[in-house]
Amino acid sequence: MKKELLNNCLYFKDERENPYEFKDDFKEWCWDMERVYLKHNGKLFGEIEYFEQFFDYSKYPNIPKALLCTMFTSWLKYSDYTPHERYNELFSKIVDRYLANAPR
Repeated sequence: MKKELLNNCLYFKDERENPYEFKDDFKEWCWDMERVYLKHNGKLFGEIEYFEQFFDYSKYPNIPKALLCTMFTSWLKYSDYTPHERYNELFSKIVDRYLANAPR
């Protein structure tokens, strides 16, 4: 199961240490979100209600819902003053950046 979940990861490759630490803050965050996703065995957790209510995750069918929710929950912690109506727009930019900056 872990190998199957790892196939969903663009940044985390089961390393012990984050290879992006002190090099690229965004990639460091992406790596950590994927690590947390694996730690929870790909199960949905976090701010599920807000995630499902305010984010159109169907736009990203190739990213597991649980991984998107993990990322959304982390992002939400730093978005305290963001109006709910803007969650979809702003978090979509984060997900687009996640995909665009993935290591090749």
